[in-house]
Amino acid sequence: MNRISCLPHRSPRGGCPPRRRRSGCPPRDAASVESYAAIVRDFIVNHRKAAADDLAFYSRSPLDVAVLSRMEGDLRHSHQRRIPQAALEMARDRLRENMPLPTHVRDFGSLLSFVDSAIRPIRKIGELAVYDTAHRIGAKNGIVPDRIYLHAGTRLGAAALGLRGKSIAVDELPPAFHRLTAAECEDCLCIYREDLRRIADRQPARVAS
Repeated sequence: MNRISCLPHRSPRGGCPPRRRRSGCPPRDAASVESYAAIVRDFIVNHRKAAADDLAFYSRSPLDVAVLSRMEGDLRHSHQRRIPQAALEMARDRLRENMPLPTHVRDFGSLLSFVDSAIRPIRKIGELAVYDTAHRIGAKNGIVPDRIYLHAGTRLGAAALGLRGKSIAVDELPPAFHRLTAAECEDCLCIYREDLRRIADRQPARVAS
């Protein structure tokens, strides 16, 4: 989940928060949504374009921008705001040593494993930084998530639906989410995790509304 993920809820930019004030997936402060379909509609209206813009930015940016977690304007991305600069620079150097991507990296799962093995051992580099870095590098190399990878806030959203594991398929989510990509579903699990919990608690079984 790079800057396309876990966005706060509102902004002058078409409903999304100002890019430079995003934080790492806080609970939404807007009115509650009352169904899975309403979550999807809200995401499309308020977050989809910003998500696509972020991926486009990383698709034309060099490796250093992705690994050092830089945004447009050369600011640090809020997801990695607590990681020491030295740790990010070490991660950059580790990945530089392993570029270009190995031939076995052909899908997002193998890309994520590659990034994880390279930088996860670095102190202060956690699973969210690994995912964000892989997602940004994938944007540059035409590799997109084909499953929903669980970490940080997304794990809480998945748990609200009774789903666990390292990754889940889009079709494991309620049908209302099937119109979204795997990366967009990952966003939704994080952004709307409290809404998902509340909606699921009202239902006798996991069904879409």
